[in-house]
Amino acid sequence: MSGDGARSGHRSLAVVGVAAAALASGTWALALRDAARLDGTLDVTGPQLAIAFLACEVFALRVERTYGESYGFNLALVPLAVGLVYAVPTEVVLARLAGVAVALALVRIRSPIEAAYELAIHAAQTVVAVVVFRFVLGEADPVGVQGAFALLAGLAASFLLAVGALAGVVALAMRRWPGRRAVGVIARTGAVAALLNAAIGIGLASALWEHPHVWLLVTAMAVACLACNRIYRGLAHRYKGLETHYEFVSSVVRSTDLTEIMQSVLAAARKLLRANDAVLLLRSTGEGEPALRVRLGDAGSELVEVAPSQHAAEVRALMPRAEARRVDLATEAPPWLRDLTAIAALAAPITGTDRSVVGVLVVTQTKRKAVGSFGEADAALLGSLAAQASVAIENGLLFHALEREAAERAHQATHDPLTGLPNRRLLTEVLAEALERAYANH
Repeated sequence: MSGDGARSGHRSLAVVGVAAAALASGTWALALRDAARLDGTLDVTGPQLAIAFLACEVFALRVERTYGESYGFNLALVPLAVGLVYAVPTEVVLARLAGVAVALALVRIRSPIEAAYELAIHAAQTVVAVVVFRFVLGEADPVGVQGAFALLAGLAASFLLAVGALAGVVALAMRRWPGRRAVGVIARTGAVAALLNAAIGIGLASALWEHPHVWLLVTAMAVACLACNRIYRGLAHRYKGLETHYEFVSSVVRSTDLTEIMQSVLAAARKLLRANDAVLLLRSTGEGEPALRVRLGDAGSELVEVAPSQHAAEVRALMPRAEARRVDLATEAPPWLRDLTAIAALAAPITGTDRSVVGVLVVTQTKRKAVGSFGEADAALLGSLAAQASVAIENGLLFHALEREAAERAHQATHDPLTGLPNRRLLTEVLAEALERAYANH
């Protein structure tokens, strides 16, 4: 994202976040400040809800969808439904804020503006859910038919507020309303997860009324689903990794063209790491020639020629040791890498036959992803790909050097070494070709 785009996005987040915080605080002061817990058989405390909200934020179910994206099934509406029936409204709001805040601080990477926006939206969602639930419920039984409708209405209001907030951010960033179709896409993206949340939450809240210990069974089922989901994701990622390695090896094993090899390396790195951009830094291919920095991203490919001294400085910054690693964007990233991403980046060395570092392969994450940021396993995966790429790039460099040497020898054979002008041999060859063309054309 460009600097202007990032500033516009942050301004949009700030405006919508302030509006959501004002809505949450005003509604709480008017309707919920002195609200008590409903009469029921179970008393759920704030700390218990905070732990539940934190667990939902950290251990979300993920189903990989397409390139780098996934459906995220965050079950935060389940503890919200339980809290609406069995907890004090103020404690529900504070518990959700506490759980989300801890998740933002320890697990998920967010800028201060993004973190403040998320907290404001979660607070507004919770307050609106409580108000709608209690308004629809009235004096009815919390676990009766009207209670189920009240829970559904409260959870639906919470979901719709999040959709409206996201649409507002998009509208402010674009400086125009995105349109019904775009808003529909935003709503459909989270509709499946919201329906799953609502169904589980309403069922659990109703079951707890008569059987308070049913939460043990639900917890066991949730842990089993999470374990199966992680196993599935691990197997799917491993299969994709093997497939990408096979495609990469197949594409470069017969190639001697350095440009083609570099493009294959970058494409494989993007696919394997689900990265937004892949960048290859490569040393000068000959005396007097510049070093190269090649980038492959969503917008296409870009090649930049770099002075050998600048290339050496960038390699030292990214590769203090010849091992794959996560880059510290605050202190180690060159300016061009900071322009590409403020989220995360990995780097792995491209080595020569003497094990010296001749280049660096870098992948970046420039968008927030439900699957999380780069970790140690991703760094090891990039290192494995870079090791294979090193062999292919070394062969490409060797072939490039042979081509350059052959071209130089051909030039020396047909030009005067002192003046650089064409010699008699070249003149004879040019005349012979001209005569052949003349005879052919009569």
